[in-house]
Parts: sequence; structure tokens; C-alpha cells
Amino acid sequence: WQTNEETIVLVSCLGTGHERVYTKSDAVLEIFRLLGGGWKAFTVLAVIPRRVRDRVYDWVARHRFRWFGSYPSEACPRPAPEYRERFLL
Repeated sequence: WQTNEETIVLVSCLGTGHERVYTKSDAVLEIFRLLGGGWKAFTVLAVIPRRVRDRVYDWVARHRFRWFGSYPSEACPRPAPEYRERFLL
């Protein structure tokens, strides 16, 4: 399994013995599902084959800073103490 800094990784149910790891478009769709509300409607995109969704994800990842502004700094800020347990540090 190979990944890079352009890839999102979501681990759900961490520490329960029922962990699931989502990457790229699967991670985004799971986040939409967890957000609920109107965002949940985007989960219908799961019917598109993962290979196609991940190509679109990669394309958006390559262009997002040009579209939405600012490139990331060299250092990633640490999460606030109350959220730290949700991150792999």
C-alpha cells in the first residue's frame, strides 16, 4: 500500500477492535456520511467505481491550492489537546 502527502487517510472506530481505514475518495465519502445533513447526499457517488473516483480525487488534490489558495506550510500544526486522541501523531 502506497500513499503520499496528497492523500487523506481516515481511521474510524480507533481502539475498538473494529477499526476501518479509508483513503482518498472512500475517506471523503465516509466523512460526508459522518457529517450527515445535506452532505450525506454525496454518498450516492459511491456507485462510481473506486478507480474512477480516486482519479478524480487525485486530480482535485493536485489543483486544490491553485483553486482555493495557499500552499501548506512546512510544519503541520498539532491538534488542540481536546482533539489529540483523534489523530495519529
